[in-house]
Formats: sequence, structure tokens, C-alpha cells
Amino acid sequence: MMGTPELLLVRGPESGRTYPLDEPVLTLGRDPRNDVVVDHPQVSRRHARIIRQSNAWVIEDMDSTNGTFVNGTRVTEPRALTQGDTIELSEAVALMVRKQVPAKEEARRPASGPPSAPPRDQAVSRNVPSPEPVPPSIERASSGRTAPPERKSPQTQTWFLVGAGCLVLLLAVACAGVFALDYFGLLPAFFYEPLRWLGLI
Repeated sequence: MMGTPELLLVRGPESGRTYPLDEPVLTLGRDPRNDVVVDHPQVSRRHARIIRQSNAWVIEDMDSTNGTFVNGTRVTEPRALTQGDTIELSEAVALMVRKQVPAKEEARRPASGPPSAPPRDQAVSRNVPSPEPVPPSIERASSGRTAPPERKSPQTQTWFLVGAGCLVLLLAVACAGVFALDYFGLLPAFFYEPLRWLGLI
């Protein structure tokens, strides 16, 4: 396997931790004296070991209780590793063989897990429609300032003048009618009572 490989812990305690394969022999297990310590009850004290042979790495099971697997196949004899292989110590712990990632690139992206979710406000902004524009009159009122009175449109003023003219015309016609009826003596007697009270007749 070319390049400088490392093990990435993708499942189990301390997920995301990496272990460089920079020694001729690396032991894996629960015992603190191992090169790769995985503190999990399903992992044996001395579970497996990885041995460098020329430019290749070979994994061997060390008579573990729950077995060692590579890509889902149990290791019963030494097996060569390639980049992208998944090593499982029992069913609880999994490590991936990969080429060592430079420090700058490692800082830019997480070592394991899916890409981080977008910020909450950004995610929400994709689903929430933009707010309706607030009318200027409501905006001025909400800011505590008194809105100036709205000017009537020319059409409103025209209708107002027409209505006033009609009212004046009706009053004039009514007065003319009263005078005409009075002239011909056709007005009822009760029309004259207010005039008598006022002393006008």
C-alpha cells in the first residue's frame, strides 16, 4: 500500500481519532499497552496486530473472542490491507485504512461523519418566504410617529362638490315649491303655525 497510511476510527469510542501506521508492528486491543487502544468491552485485551511487510501492511487476528473482520470477512489468516479497507474489531468497533491527510486539509474538513449541517438561520431562510413589504403608513405608525393626514384625490373632491351642488339645488327647488304652493294657497294650515309663533305673520 503506497503512501503513508493511517487508521481512522469510524465506529466506537473516540470516533474520529486517527492512528498513523508508522511502526513495523502495531497491536490493537483494550489493553493500555497496545499501540491502538480501543476501550470497549467487546474488544479483547490483545485483539489484532498490523505488520508492515515491504510496502504492504498485513493484519492478523490474535485469537480474539469476538473476531477481526476486513470488509465484513472474518480474518482467519494474515491478510493484506489496501486503502479504503474497513477493519472491524468485533461488531462494535470499526477502523478505516486511508492515506494520511495533510494537517491543513484535515483542519478544513472533519475527519469523520457527514458534512456539517448549514447554520440554522441559513437553513431556515431557504424555507421561509421573505416578509411582505410594510406599507409606509403602517411603518410610520409602528415607529411612534404620527402619520400625516392623507390627501384626498381629485376624483374624491369632484364627487364631493357634485354632491354639495345637488343638495343646494334640492333645497332651492323645495323652497321654490313652498313659495309656489303658498302663492296659490295650497299649503296646509300647519305650515303657517311656526311663522305665527315667530310673529312673522
